[in-house]
Amino acid sequence: MLVAEAGDLSPGQALDVGCGEGADALWLARRGWRVTAVDVSEVALRRAAAAAADASGRVAWARDDLTTTPPPVRAFDLVSIHYFPLRREPGHSALYGLLDAVTPGGTLLFATHSLSDLAAHRSVDSDPADYYQPDDIAQLLGLEPERVTFHD
Repeated sequence: MLVAEAGDLSPGQALDVGCGEGADALWLARRGWRVTAVDVSEVALRRAAAAAADASGRVAWARDDLTTTPPPVRAFDLVSIHYFPLRREPGHSALYGLLDAVTPGGTLLFATHSLSDLAAHRSVDSDPADYYQPDDIAQLLGLEPERVTFHD
């Protein structure tokens, strides 16, 4: 999805939420983006940084929990949230923190597993419906469903 949606965007400042081992951050950096790549896993960030020799100076790796510490407001031309388990909460503060990080005219990419796929892997203590889906975000932003692009 990142390649399809961000491939034609002009490079700028990007935030990769839940970057894991950094594949998306590196793809963006190699195309001229300045990337802040955030994850809660120190191990994943170390692996990402080790693979980033050719992106030196273009990616800032940060260990943080963006659900409790929001990113800077209006700081990113692209906020990429791919398969990041963002739990629904009253007031939607964590989600609004991520949405507010997008510059005016910027791009938000939010991808998650479909509820039908997740239902097959449901655990006793976790319900997939407890996490935001693209429709939820469109509704919070006041967008009509036909204005939101969904990919499988």
